Amino acid sequence: MDQGGFAFTTDAVRVGHRSTEKLVFRHLFLHISSLCDMIEKGEMKLPHHESAVVPQTKITGYLLSPTHRDGRSKADFFTRFGFSADSWEELATALLRHAADHEVTRVEDSPFGTRYVVEGTMPAPDGRAPAICSIWFIETGEQIPQFVTAYPLRRRAK
Repeated sequence: MDQGGFAFTTDAVRVGHRSTEKLVFRHLFLHISSLCDMIEKGEMKLPHHESAVVPQTKITGYLLSPTHRDGRSKADFFTRFGFSADSWEELATALLRHAADHEVTRVEDSPFGTRYVVEGTMPAPDGRAPAICSIWFIETGEQIPQFVTAYPLRRRAK
């Protein structure tokens, strides 16, 4: 099953507007039900995680910025584990690995795209593995996950 998009068969187009609409909604319902089942079973990875993008500005200007209004508490957390703005690539690589190693725990759709929540441990430069939550977004019509944010988990992830 392709986790990244909807699969419509050729029989989805029928004569009459209502039958087409019913079939489209049925396919959407089945796709969403399938995604929910995969998440509940812990079987869904971030779609196209091998192409995911973590922009430098998200790391240096936000997650590791001691002066960013919303990011400074996250900077305190991540720097305690040995991450630094000077070596921002280490955190970017760790976040990409986190997305590849752990299952999606929640999916939220919007008119703009789909938000994916990934929870689990992440390797750190100091040898520890903090439990974090990372958020990724795939815009409607796109396939590349964009990193949004990360923060510490209050409980230990699976």
